[in-house]
Amino acid sequence: MQQQPMETTVKTYSTPGDYQKDVQKMTAQGWSVQNIVDHQQNRSLAGKLLVPGGLFTKGKSQIVVTYQRVAQPQEQMPDGLPFWEKQKWIREHTPKGLSLPESIQWSKDHYNKK
Repeated sequence: MQQQPMETTVKTYSTPGDYQKDVQKMTAQGWSVQNIVDHQQNRSLAGKLLVPGGLFTKGKSQIVVTYQRVAQPQEQMPDGLPFWEKQKWIREHTPKGLSLPESIQWSKDHYNKK
């Protein structure tokens, strides 16, 4: 039995609310959660000494989530398209529901770089 290739991505969230909003979008795109880690950043010595109560408080907490899905076939933009046709191709082939940074990254990943 041949195993399908997998895609993996790691995202960091500042709050549980940010995670809850994004996990629904990621699930709709076929991603499943593989691992969740609540990472507590250490405060620097200056932060401990200069921030009121710094010795008694912890640094910022981050939620680090690893997602995985079956690799999607990546269709490449045809060579030689005029500018307006390239823009049309990108609009028609970009997955729906991506944020602007995700949409830009998707376009870069699928752009022929010959």
